[in-house]
Amino acid sequence: TPAAAADLLLSLPSAGGSAEHGESLAAWRAGARRSGALRAGSVTGLDHFPGTVFRQPFLTVEADRLAARLGLSELDWYNVYPGDRVRAVLAGAVGADLSDPEVFAAAASRLRTAAEVDLAGRTPYYRLAFRMSTAGDRRDLVVELADSYRTTGWMGAQAVRAVLAGQVPSGVHFAADVLDPAATVTALHRSGLISDTEDGAL
Repeated sequence: TPAAAADLLLSLPSAGGSAEHGESLAAWRAGARRSGALRAGSVTGLDHFPGTVFRQPFLTVEADRLAARLGLSELDWYNVYPGDRVRAVLAGAVGADLSDPEVFAAAASRLRTAAEVDLAGRTPYYRLAFRMSTAGDRRDLVVELADSYRTTGWMGAQAVRAVLAGQVPSGVHFAADVLDPAATVTALHRSGLISDTEDGAL
């Protein structure tokens, strides 16, 4: 969609995206956000993502909150995009002046066209891959969904249900801070939105 293409481009370092949402190339290190800690680029053989993909670091404000709340020493987040044509458009856009509205609009149009070509004959998917490591242990969780739009809508509906049921305290909150995690995950599994999961200690 036009909105998805714009959102994707805004995660690139040359886009001048809003710091209120997150920061491109940043990572969480030693209890604080560190700018420019990571690099974007194509990678082959990335766990849980077959073939060659484009990997774009983008540390959201939500990830900052999570890292601080869990006391993590490090946290990296990457948006991962498969598809030769999408990868080429993103790689080209990294050095473009995306703060120029005309350049941005043209890049978004090219990105949508590239995505349509890459998707021809393929089934779209949305995959979340998480890895948590400690001194002697590593655990992976992979969740595959048919698309992100229905899942986002479903989460909004879950929040509304919790408010109407009196399960949320008065005031303004982040959903992750007030919704019951076990009940929410159980309901998500029952929703039919998840097409596949993989959970393993390594």
